[in-house]
Amino acid sequence: MKELSFIIDSVFSYINNYVNFIGNQIAVYNDIKADKIAEILARSKQHLDKSQEDIVQWEMIDFVTKEGKVIASGIEGVIKNPPTVDVNRRSWIIKSPQEPWRLHICKPDIEITALNEHRKIIPFGMGITNTKGKFLGTISSGIDIKRFQKRLNYILDNENYSYIVLDDKLRYILYSGEDNKISNADKIKVAYTLKYLKDAPHSFGTLNETIFLDNTEYIFYTKTMNYPFIVIIGINKRNIMDLKDLEMQIVKLEKQGRYDKMFLLSLLYLFQTKVINPIVGEKTHYSRFHIPKVFSSHINDLFLSLEQMDSFMELKIQKEVAEALKEKEGDL
Repeated sequence: MKELSFIIDSVFSYINNYVNFIGNQIAVYNDIKADKIAEILARSKQHLDKSQEDIVQWEMIDFVTKEGKVIASGIEGVIKNPPTVDVNRRSWIIKSPQEPWRLHICKPDIEITALNEHRKIIPFGMGITNTKGKFLGTISSGIDIKRFQKRLNYILDNENYSYIVLDDKLRYILYSGEDNKISNADKIKVAYTLKYLKDAPHSFGTLNETIFLDNTEYIFYTKTMNYPFIVIIGINKRNIMDLKDLEMQIVKLEKQGRYDKMFLLSLLYLFQTKVINPIVGEKTHYSRFHIPKVFSSHINDLFLSLEQMDSFMELKIQKEVAEALKEKEGDL
């Protein structure tokens, strides 16, 4: 799980640094010079890290004035009849002058200068100022959602797990499967159910209430460290139909030497269903992955400790199990 949030953070950190690099070249001009800006944007691609080139739409990188006019593009050069960016589609029009030199991320949309292609992106923009602090405009582009999804899917074993990426306003950004599998009504339901996550103190944990979508039960969440994203992760019931299958998956991961977060999460799920639920009288049926309120703090503590473990056989797990059993025995 942590690998997903790390990849998201690293991609946006690279974008932030690279756009800043381009902006500093433009900032040396005290006034807006469309021809010079177009040259800088056109040659910016040659400095790209090849590992990021496939995700970010660098050929569609634009420069937009404070008034929202797209005056230069990395692929078109100086734009003779500049289109005007709709503030409802690019929130950075307002935010960039207020907070220049900061990467502002918007809800998914299509590209500004390639509207006929209908390629979905996660738009971003960074406002820049000249050396005297005068606002010049915004450098903007976007992340290709399908390519970004492909990279995230490579990290996660998406045969058995699915994820949904949300922004800090709980707006739907992308899904590990086919986008049309999740309806607008489901997206609204997810946002409503998870509204408490905006203020969640931990970067990693279990959902208070599991969410069932497209044959997947979403159980875990993680927050990115530096950018406003929340990722929820679920177990696909079409591939793991019962605990026996889940145990087989854990054995498979163990044989492969994959002691990663998903291995530990699967182990924790098994711990929940076979130890905690029977103790408190919960059904062990797979669809009832609900952590009783009385034990919520124990599970959250367990998650926090798992983040710091090199191995799942640490004494911390043994201690949590012993405490849960002891507490239940005291109630009997």
